[in-house]
Amino acid sequence: MKLKTSLLNVIYINNKAFPSMSIIESMLINIGGKHSNATLIQQGRGKYSYRVKIKEKDFFLKIWQHTGTKERIKHFIRIDNSSSEYRNANHLRSRGIRVPEIFFFARVSEKHLLTNIHVTEFISTNLTAFQYIKENCLSKTFKEVTHFSDNILTLTEDIINAGIIDPDHRLKNIMVNVNGDPVKIDLEIAFKNSRFSLHRKGLCDMLGTLIYSYVFAVQPNIELASQFTSSVYKRFNLDNHSKKVINNIVMPLLEKQLKETGIDSRFNLLI
Repeated sequence: MKLKTSLLNVIYINNKAFPSMSIIESMLINIGGKHSNATLIQQGRGKYSYRVKIKEKDFFLKIWQHTGTKERIKHFIRIDNSSSEYRNANHLRSRGIRVPEIFFFARVSEKHLLTNIHVTEFISTNLTAFQYIKENCLSKTFKEVTHFSDNILTLTEDIINAGIIDPDHRLKNIMVNVNGDPVKIDLEIAFKNSRFSLHRKGLCDMLGTLIYSYVFAVQPNIELASQFTSSVYKRFNLDNHSKKVINNIVMPLLEKQLKETGIDSRFNLLI
């Protein structure tokens, strides 16, 4: 599969501030023939995610495009989000941690336009951990929720032990593969820990984000939320100060939800 040449040729053909579907289609025809196709999954500020089919196999295509001075500097010294995700994913994968395999990474600089491209493994279930836990709660298969939650904690512990802290470590950034195992995705703002103080703050941010996303997945089952929080505290041996930091992250979000929707998922986080 001549991925590199085809991708770069297509990007050089069209110098627009964002990728149109015609660019993606041209790229796929160059790589896999006329039977290839792409489906836009997500679109954000300068970032586009596609599910692409190349020669009957699905891949995940992620494109970042920037034009600002700040973004150009980050691109030049390789601290932009796409470069960080590439480094973090390869680091975790080298440690045997489940992340999608990266088949291709390109950095293209063209006048005022910067383009970074990832082509990675597509998780065929297309199911996030949030959806998986929510569906099992609705079907009342709580044993599976408990089992899968323990696997989430093991994945989280492995990531931290590998020296990576991810402030955006939420259930929607974890996929479920065909074997029912969690797979970590979206490592754009993750960073390598270098100092204990930074590690402690980053650890609380990471675990607080995980806990509140879990609460939203299992609500209104406060018992499951409380059990998961207790397991987090025990697994990572958190002291009272860390628990207070996590409480200050999670509780305002639960109070905001109560105010806006009337759903009360508050519970004692200082257990």
